[in-house]
Order: sequence, then structure tokens, then C-alpha cells
Amino acid sequence: MCGIAGIISLSGRPIPDALARVSEMNRLLHHRGPDGKGVFVSPDGGVALGNTRLAITDPGASFKLPFRSPDDNCVLTFNGEIYDYLEHRKRLQDKGVQFCTKTDTEILLAGLRANGEDFLNDIDGMWSFA
Repeated sequence: MCGIAGIISLSGRPIPDALARVSEMNRLLHHRGPDGKGVFVSPDGGVALGNTRLAITDPGASFKLPFRSPDDNCVLTFNGEIYDYLEHRKRLQDKGVQFCTKTDTEILLAGLRANGEDFLNDIDGMWSFA
């Protein structure tokens, strides 16, 4: 499984040393995802997310971690597996959604964008994400 990490400022102030802190978290999670890693820090410094990847679905895919939407407006750090992601991929494609990878991570982000939190009631699997 992959590894996820993050810090969110509840005070509204930037997180001190956010990049270094989440990068260290990723380093400690390397054993959970040796196939890729990345860190995202929001422009205001109030959110920092880390992700390590163990490539199970679409192992040849190359993309930034944490995963970003094509318009770069949404960022997702994800650990787990969506067992029925291919069915959801087809449904989302039928609605006009285009995909860059064959990962369940991209399906989760697209489903959340299209259907909001209700999408979580429709998928089968085990996961954690931010």
C-alpha cells in the first residue's frame, strides 16, 4: 500500500517548515511506497500533503504525487484500493470525463469532483485519503 501524510493549519497561518516536515514524513513512509513520492504545499502554506506510491494499478503511469486534477484545482493524497474502479471509470467516461492514467486514484478524484461525498457510498474498497 501507499503512504499518505499531511499537516493542516487550523489557525489560518502558514505551517512552519511545511515542505521539510512533510518531506521527512514521506521519507519515513518510503517502505510503504517505493515507486514514487511527492509533496504538495498550498500557495498560502496552510496545507501540506505527502504521498508515497506502491504502483499496483497502472505501474507504468507517471504523474505528480500527490495526485492533481488536470486543471490543477484539486489535490488528492490516497492510500488504498477501489475494487470496482473500472466500472466507475466507464460511468465517468460516459459522462465525458477524460482520464490521463488507469489508476483508481484518478477515479476517486474524478468521482468526488463529479458527485461529491456521495461518490464514497458508491465505491467498494478500502482507503484513506485527504
